Amino acid sequence: MSSVMYDHPLLTRQREWIIYPTGYGHYACGSPDGEELCDGQAVNVLLGSVWIPGFIKLGRSGDDVFVAMADHTVCGLCGGMKIRAN
Repeated sequence: MSSVMYDHPLLTRQREWIIYPTGYGHYACGSPDGEELCDGQAVNVLLGSVWIPGFIKLGRSGDDVFVAMADHTVCGLCGGMKIRAN
């Protein structure tokens, strides 16, 4: 995991994005051809009706996962999930 979290330039220009798969375990913002999510990237993910702050992490099997800031709970990502800048 990257020790440095950063703001993705694309996420700072628009409020919310739907993520799309770009290949095995990797996701992009807005369309399959959009900017890919990166390891260490700070985002909020909409789970249920609650925005959860956290960051993107490269998982053990090479796929992108979301890690919640509050308790470091790991959640797999799926196409169609909503994210926004943290």
